[in-house]
Amino acid sequence: MIIFVLILLLLCVPSLSVAKPNEFQKDYLARDNTAWVKGIFVYLIVLSHGKDYVIDQLYGALDYPYITMQNQLHQMVVAMFLFYSGYGIMEQIKKRRFAYVKSIPTKRFPNLLLNYDIAVFLFLILSECMHKHVSLRQLLMALVAWEGIGNSSWYIFVILALYVITLVAFFPIKWIKSERFYLVSLLATMAMSMALVYVLMTAKGSHYWYDTIILYAFGMWYSYLKKPIETVLMKNDFLYFLVLGAAIGLYVFMLQWRWECVETYTIWAVSFTVITVMVTMKVQVNSRVLDWLGDHVFSIYILQRIPMIIFSQLPYFSSHPYAYIVCVFAAVIPLAIAYDYLTGQLSKLIWGRKKKTAPPAGEAAAQ
Repeated sequence: MIIFVLILLLLCVPSLSVAKPNEFQKDYLARDNTAWVKGIFVYLIVLSHGKDYVIDQLYGALDYPYITMQNQLHQMVVAMFLFYSGYGIMEQIKKRRFAYVKSIPTKRFPNLLLNYDIAVFLFLILSECMHKHVSLRQLLMALVAWEGIGNSSWYIFVILALYVITLVAFFPIKWIKSERFYLVSLLATMAMSMALVYVLMTAKGSHYWYDTIILYAFGMWYSYLKKPIETVLMKNDFLYFLVLGAAIGLYVFMLQWRWECVETYTIWAVSFTVITVMVTMKVQVNSRVLDWLGDHVFSIYILQRIPMIIFSQLPYFSSHPYAYIVCVFAAVIPLAIAYDYLTGQLSKLIWGRKKKTAPPAGEAAAQ
């Protein structure tokens, strides 16, 4: 499996560029300049999920390094999607104010849910073809992302819940025009996000439902405090590397404590996110492959398990795990292209214009 990580490195290194001393990438959080970051992580997500279907065949010398890396990264493959979602939404609120907030229930929320539900029906068809009965209850729970019928669902539920939290927290800006009130709304978003964490801890139990939720609010805070943060970090390389070194130190220190409780895991996750954001201040990768993956995150994420489930039933792949991973990638790419085209046309029909890709820039994840 480590071979696939080496392939990822080959996609990055030839097109990698580093800013000159005391210079920084000013547009490191622009949509086009984050596509390669999202591309890297969605690639790792497919590897992670694909591995689960052939885990019994992964016992070679080339497999253990990857498994060790995956265990170390854990849910950090989804960290940047949540951060970018929160950051992007806050940027839009700063620009469009209440006009953007009111678009959450009229477009953003229903658009994401509609696209997700289309995928759910694809999994329903797959289940029926494989003679696996799906009860009405299972289908209804899947349609609101509370459960899955073969598909991944937790991330979609969390994002939908965070949309509602954002709507509630920022709705008062309809009447309160002062941008200072954003601080109150951000505090409310953080408080409700923390409440969501503890609700899902009780209701779901599985850690991946809640252990990265706070990164969405962290992205919003970063947008709000972006100017003073950049004033410090981009003053010179000394301050930049000093803070980067501190973030790396915190990440390494918290690595041994991350499983103690959700609070320590959150600190570890925030330190990882800070490191990644800071690296993009200095480093850019201009890879068409990674950019394409990053532009199709949602469709790849939501459809990846279809070829995984189908190929896992074929006897050939039970003894050829690498071929299985290659075929999963080969199958999910045309699926993603067709899905994005069809959902794009549907979005144009309903909302009057075609979106660039499927749902917003961080809408994809693992598990």
